[in-house]
Amino acid sequence: MGETDFNGASEGTHRLPATVHNLGFCLSERTMYWKHLTALAFGKIIGDSPPNEDWYESKWLNWDFKTNNQNLEISLGYEWMIPHAEPYDTSKLPESIRKRYDY
Repeated sequence: MGETDFNGASEGTHRLPATVHNLGFCLSERTMYWKHLTALAFGKIIGDSPPNEDWYESKWLNWDFKTNNQNLEISLGYEWMIPHAEPYDTSKLPESIRKRYDY
């Protein structure tokens, strides 16, 4: 696979008909706190986009489907890259994920 764009797209690459289950935000409050602090401390060192310092308090702790559900990405200036979240029927998760997380 050749180089990819910011969104992972690569021209001429065959795309498989698949569903991605991104569980990156499915963490406890304590774990997400430390994940956020780690991003603040090491983002620049590893060449990652700088995180929005207020993201944990303003977005993650106060997130809900009704009032705080827009521009959810942690990267400063790229918040629009996760425009919103949608409810998901956990019964549609693959069996391997349901077993691992007791759904």
